[in-house]
Amino acid sequence: MLSSVVIILMLLLSTAVHRLECFSVATLRANSMRMTKPRGRRARSTVTHLRAIKGVIFDMDGTLTPPGNIDFVGLRDSINSIARSDPNYAEIKSVEGRDVLEVVTMLSPDGKVEAGKVLKELEDKCRENMRLTEGALEVLQDLKSRSISAAVVTRNVTPSLKRLQSILNVHGITLNPMIARDTINERTGEPIPPKPNPDALRSIVELWGYDVSEVLMVGDSLQDDVMAANSANVKSVWINTGIDNATGTQHKEGNPDWTVGKISGITAILEDFNP
Repeated sequence: MLSSVVIILMLLLSTAVHRLECFSVATLRANSMRMTKPRGRRARSTVTHLRAIKGVIFDMDGTLTPPGNIDFVGLRDSINSIARSDPNYAEIKSVEGRDVLEVVTMLSPDGKVEAGKVLKELEDKCRENMRLTEGALEVLQDLKSRSISAAVVTRNVTPSLKRLQSILNVHGITLNPMIARDTINERTGEPIPPKPNPDALRSIVELWGYDVSEVLMVGDSLQDDVMAANSANVKSVWINTGIDNATGTQHKEGNPDWTVGKISGITAILEDFNP
């Protein structure tokens, strides 16, 4: 009788130990899966799975070219001064912290002409002094070596893009397509709306024939670049310079997939997707 009880107890103990071991292994596996997230990734509901990056879309001013290459402070001051004396100012209400191109669209016809002259003068000067930001050439060369497509979308104008491409031609780099605020949509005959409107990004994804999960947007503006990327449902890398060039204000809360301090920071991100 006693031996039977001992046998039963030993069987129960063996079963309990086996269950504990299974639980421990399952727990370790679950913890391991939770720990293997891509470097620097910030969760966003629009990005649900990892796929190789096949194309990268860049902003120009402040991203491929240095933040100080164009005088955004002077531009905003001039446009805001025009707006305050414009007949439509009552409708504009406040220009502080607003997108400078948005302010221009709200001006009277005469105000738009005057603002256009200011923009042209500033952008002409920008082209004369244009150069690549530190690390940009190396990033573009890395993309070329990986056979990753590269494009640019800017709120600047086409002549500025042509100047940028002439600089890159020396190094055998081609950006295609290149979309400016005056680029015409062949389907509609109208200019493609500037960022943060996502139409430019969507047209590039369609032209490339890639899935949105295979495309990356890189820029220095939460309001323009990251918002456009989110709306187009592509991944985004925000280069944090501290000030939003579009509004001249400190960056507000945004939702980029990654944040880097300089353009060279995207190399590590690409390695996560394209090892």
